[in-house]
Amino acid sequence: MSDTATTLVIPRLSRIDRLELLEEFKPGEIRFEDEQPANGTFGEPITLAVVVCTLATINALTAYLLKDKDHGTVRREVRERRPDGTERVETIEVDIDKSRAPKADVLKQLAALTHIDISSLLDTSAPK
Repeated sequence: MSDTATTLVIPRLSRIDRLELLEEFKPGEIRFEDEQPANGTFGEPITLAVVVCTLATINALTAYLLKDKDHGTVRREVRERRPDGTERVETIEVDIDKSRAPKADVLKQLAALTHIDISSLLDTSAPK
């Protein structure tokens, strides 16, 4: 995984989250890191997933976020980590009950965060 590419960081993962992410991503597309709690607090390290931003990984992350979701709200904090080390935090949020195209909504939010063209992933032939 390149240190010169923009990555997405998904914090606060459980062991189950980690296993589910491994199912969605190909080997080499994702890595996991442990982050110590902030401000000198004590506690267990926080597990992070780190994904290089590509069309394939955006699609895999979308599949993970929507996995087993047929109602309710999908809400997940995602950090964009730039090669210079700066980070921007966004919350990806879609109300499944109100959305006519939850996958497209998640893809669009991730595309806005990463500036990746997702037009090839959007099925424009499907009825809206």
